[in-house]
Amino acid sequence: MSDNIVQLFPKNRVVQPVAHFFRLGDSGHRQLAAIHAAGGFPASRVVVDASRLEAQKELVDALKASGAEIVLDTKVAELAAPLKCGGYARGAPWADGELLGPDSFRKGNPSDIFGQIARFSVENDIDVVLAPTHYLGDKNFEHWLNLDVGSCLELRKALDKEGGSEIAIDYGLILPHTWLANTDKRGLLMSRLADLPFDNLWIRASGFYPNAGGLAQKKYIGALSRFHNLGRPVVIDYLDGMVALATVAFGATAGIAHGIGERGRFDASSWHKEPAINDEGSGFGQTKRMSLPFLDKSLTEPELRTLVSSNRARRLINCGDLCCSGGLEDMIKDPKRHSIYQSIKLVGELSKQPDLSRADHFVDNMLAKSVSVANRISNLKPKQNSVGNTNVNIESLMKRLKKHSEDKSKIHQALEFFLEDIGDNYSRSKPLYRSTKQQSNENLNHE
Repeated sequence: MSDNIVQLFPKNRVVQPVAHFFRLGDSGHRQLAAIHAAGGFPASRVVVDASRLEAQKELVDALKASGAEIVLDTKVAELAAPLKCGGYARGAPWADGELLGPDSFRKGNPSDIFGQIARFSVENDIDVVLAPTHYLGDKNFEHWLNLDVGSCLELRKALDKEGGSEIAIDYGLILPHTWLANTDKRGLLMSRLADLPFDNLWIRASGFYPNAGGLAQKKYIGALSRFHNLGRPVVIDYLDGMVALATVAFGATAGIAHGIGERGRFDASSWHKEPAINDEGSGFGQTKRMSLPFLDKSLTEPELRTLVSSNRARRLINCGDLCCSGGLEDMIKDPKRHSIYQSIKLVGELSKQPDLSRADHFVDNMLAKSVSVANRISNLKPKQNSVGNTNVNIESLMKRLKKHSEDKSKIHQALEFFLEDIGDNYSRSKPLYRSTKQQSNENLNHE
């Protein structure tokens, strides 16, 4: 397939909303259910893991009743990875207690994994299924792409057979981020995906993190834009923060998918390894962190309390929005509610901008504000005697915040230059629309 970028839309196209997917994650569903019941989780699209759907069924049903589109992650990528198959993913109905190797995804395998996924999707009234795909950088098996292409076809057949013809399929491309800029690998991927029966292309890039520098972001946006030649909308998965919004602002993607205070970065470089013996139970007891959206960083409770000991710090750090009317104490008490509200707020701000003005607005307003906030916070002077027994090393904390501020400034400069360089001469991803099944449900509700 040609690797030339095509201009997909005329300049006077209507404003298209940004598709925003929340991954529900592995735990905390009771808290999310309470937040949703109180009107604090107005998600329009959510991703639920097959391994956790039974436990999260009440929340998922409530979200669907409120109009949210439900996307199913089959978790087969994790079930085929030695490091991950023993974790939460093992709760998926098609997990058999062992690693799901390549044979499990070959046509005619008696386990009938595609039939299992299809029946599960129909029974649970799923709107969209992420095709059962794998990490293409797997050092234990180099031919997942061939099997994944066939899996997408087999899943479509199975869904149609089981009465799920209106359930859409999205394709999750899971790969090392370096592959995106590799012309040969990108060309191969697009040629193999071109004729598959899926609606939207999800890209989960291992090793590309929210703290990526300006040059890395420019290269990343350019590489993602090359996938527009497939003619499918692009969603960036497992990425949040300003870097994710940048991909939308510059037209590389039509949507973002991330968790709530988690699943905002992705690293599969060690998936091929066996887990260490003491890894069992890892993930529990993690330090609670609070996100500061325009700082584009999260901090622990002791770090926040240390910072607010500075003069004039509270107005920089306290939220004060509807999610946290009580300021800092509400942020600390309910960080998930805070994270949801602030994430929706940022995406909503960008979504309101005309498509060809989004990059300007992002760079000149949103990113510029982020730089200003980071700079002002890095210049705070916390009071040593107010820290108490929090064990916060003030010198180390402020040094990290200073570097973060400097990095944000460099990113801003790089994207300013990028914006001037490309002007209006850049491709934009096709927008996402509701799945056929979701549209049918909405039409029935209006009758």
